[in-house]
Amino acid sequence: MTLEVESAITLDEPHLLRKAALAGLGLVYLSEYDVEADLAAGRLERVLEDWTPPFDRLALYYPGRRHVPAPLRALIDMIKQVDRKT
Repeated sequence: MTLEVESAITLDEPHLLRKAALAGLGLVYLSEYDVEADLAAGRLERVLEDWTPPFDRLALYYPGRRHVPAPLRALIDMIKQVDRKT
């Protein structure tokens, strides 16, 4: 099914998405970490929960695999090491 939706606002920053949802401007897709207090307080509610798979692992997106700066390489290696322990 295709659904055309007119939108008055488009956001891509979690803090602004949360504020928009709290203001009743529409649905947002955020990590539970960003909205856990609002969910617990009843200010926000989950919708389409059956369509949202659990996400319990770290993810890191970065451009390319060549010439990764040393600090980023150190972070990647640390994340991999922590992930192996869990």
